Amino acid sequence: MLTWDQVRLMARERIEFGAHSVNHPILARLGGEKEVYEEIVGSRDRIQAELNEPVLHFAYPNGQPQDLSPIIVKTVSDAGFRTAVTTVAGQVFPTDNPFLLRRVSAGVELPLHRFQTNAAAFRV
Repeated sequence: MLTWDQVRLMARERIEFGAHSVNHPILARLGGEKEVYEEIVGSRDRIQAELNEPVLHFAYPNGQPQDLSPIIVKTVSDAGFRTAVTTVAGQVFPTDNPFLLRRVSAGVELPLHRFQTNAAAFRV
């Protein structure tokens, strides 16, 4: 994990930080809309306060379809985020919902040939 001093240093170097929730719960398992709101907006507000910059992107904790609901997606949208990512694998297309974006894996555990295949999709 990073310290706030490390986050601020990285932000000055143009690394952008997004929100992820306050306590990392699976949002669909929370008791109601108020708790969902507090997790999403609380995370955004804390990062904005620390960096004095808007937070434009959100990553759903766990991020699988069963972990989300229309209320959760609407809360993220209403909170002013521009995008939100799931953990569903796949490419993103211009017609996709910007609050239900898929991801392409690029972790260190990924074999080099698979990384090259994934990255090839982004060549211009």
